[in-house]
Amino acid sequence: MKMCKFGSWFLLLFAGIGYNTTINTTDQISKTTYILALDFDGIFVNTVSKFDMGLKYISMAIQDFFTTGGIRNETHNEIYHVRTPIFAMWDFVQSFYNQHKTPVLLWTNNPADQLAGKLAHCANEHNLTFKFDGIVTKDLFNVKKPKREYYLHAYDFTLKHLEKKGIETENICVVFVDDMVENVQAANEVAQEYDLNLKAVHFPTAQQGIFEIEALLT
Repeated sequence: MKMCKFGSWFLLLFAGIGYNTTINTTDQISKTTYILALDFDGIFVNTVSKFDMGLKYISMAIQDFFTTGGIRNETHNEIYHVRTPIFAMWDFVQSFYNQHKTPVLLWTNNPADQLAGKLAHCANEHNLTFKFDGIVTKDLFNVKKPKREYYLHAYDFTLKHLEKKGIETENICVVFVDDMVENVQAANEVAQEYDLNLKAVHFPTAQQGIFEIEALLT
């Protein structure tokens, strides 16, 4: 009888161990995959006001006219395409990609041709060769920020882009970063209204913007 009781307790203990093991292997917590979707002007290159840009363009155009008899292409490019890169942000996205190996996208109001010129300048003049994986421009859907349709189209584009790459979208969170407050507010409003896995972060300066992004990711 004593052996029988011992055997019963052993079987119960064994069954308990097996039961607990089953719980531990199936009760997994899903990990969020963060996808960066970033504006370009103001995030990766410094911007100036349209008024200041206009004054500089007029000054350079006048100088061109008196020296060459016309306005050089270089003058146009310097005003509209060539701006000082925000190196800290380029370094940040490269580090993020190296760590997570997930696509980094651009959600920008730039026309495709202007954006191509800016990216080429950053690559040729400053050796910034990070390749953005997926780009939404204002002419892709014929709408621009802060129109709500822009964010709906851009979010849908991003999910389909990830699915094509074999990335599960069930547990993703798209982190949209912009230097314009109205664009950030509009994105958060759309995310809330349509229950999108989308968080918008304001980027007033490189230091503050990177801090806000890192705080969201941790």
